[in-house]
Amino acid sequence: MYQDLIKILLIEDNPGDAFLIQESLTNRKTMNFEVTQVERLQDALICLEKEEFDIILLDLSLPDSQGLNSFISIASKAAHLPIVVLTGLNDTKIALKAVRLGAQDYLKKDLATGDILIYSLCYAIERQRMKEQLKQQKIQLEFTNAELEKRTEQLEQLNQELEAFSYSVSHDLRSPLLSIDGFLFFLENQSSTQLSSQIQYYLQRIRESVNRMDKLIGSLLDLSRVQNIEMCLTEVNLSEMVTAIAEELEQQNSQRKVQFKIAPNLVALGNPELLKIALTNLVSNAWKYTAKEEDACITFGVFSNDSNDSYDSYDSYDSYDNDNLDPLSDKHQKQLIPLIDSIQARRAKIYYIQDNGVGFDMCQANKLFKPFQRLESSKNFKGTGIGLATVKRIIHRHQGKIWATSSLGQGSTFYFTLN
Repeated sequence: MYQDLIKILLIEDNPGDAFLIQESLTNRKTMNFEVTQVERLQDALICLEKEEFDIILLDLSLPDSQGLNSFISIASKAAHLPIVVLTGLNDTKIALKAVRLGAQDYLKKDLATGDILIYSLCYAIERQRMKEQLKQQKIQLEFTNAELEKRTEQLEQLNQELEAFSYSVSHDLRSPLLSIDGFLFFLENQSSTQLSSQIQYYLQRIRESVNRMDKLIGSLLDLSRVQNIEMCLTEVNLSEMVTAIAEELEQQNSQRKVQFKIAPNLVALGNPELLKIALTNLVSNAWKYTAKEEDACITFGVFSNDSNDSYDSYDSYDSYDNDNLDPLSDKHQKQLIPLIDSIQARRAKIYYIQDNGVGFDMCQANKLFKPFQRLESSKNFKGTGIGLATVKRIIHRHQGKIWATSSLGQGSTFYFTLN
């Protein structure tokens, strides 16, 4: 059974047509209909105020209303109900116009009997139900979108406030730091002969703390600014960028000898300013944590599931030799396997920076990209604990992922994808 009872309002002034329709609907074994018949439009409007119906069968030619005016009057009163229009021989064009205005179907009176009538009524009811469901979904979606827009506006306002706060903090904190540093410089240079070695040592420690706090404030500012840099994407030669970073590190620390293995011509789509910040942090970290290695080595390359990619194997690097660090060593390759499948599905390249430094315990990997979280193996190295948090934010802005694999005393590999 379609439903327990289908209540029909039949608006038909011809007694013969009304009788045939009611005979077709009554005494059905599989469906139960209740028909209320009226002959005039005004009587129909009164019925709609007093009773609930499931569907309306409407003759367009009535004693007190003709043509589309009949449909418009009923539809304005019962917009939530499906309406099936009944037409005579000359009303087909008008019936089609009624369908365009919202009627669910139309039937010629000579066919409005038996199964054809039943099918038309059921079809009209279902279409109206679907229409109402879609309408409710649209209302809910519009409500959700409005809430999202409101939330987005609140977040944008909050970001602006945070940016203003960061600037204020940097200015207010750096001003006294500069004063402290200035007085320290004066004491060290003007009174060095009058100060004991112990006091000079204290002054040196104070200056180191001042410099560390200044770097910390700068790192916090970098972290806050990353989100506000406009995402203008262009082709970026990552190999040239890493090479420039490496040369700068070598100039600043000429006493160190570090071997860099940089795959040539790795180009990606991204924001040059943001990628420079991210790669500077990653390469600087590799440089820092290989400080105690006699044969320090830092590798930049790409792992790709594209068989045509000329940089997805060790042998493709002209500058490599088999005695040096394998950029995708078995140890780190095994740690990478669980993450590759999902990335391969979208054929994304996995860039990596690997070093043979102190490494870290993978049990602490969840702390890597959190601000102010430093690992046990990092405590003997200077740092603010903000650099990798900044890198993660940059990679996420490029719709990418970043993770790392490592072993204590055997180096680390940081992997990232872009777009």
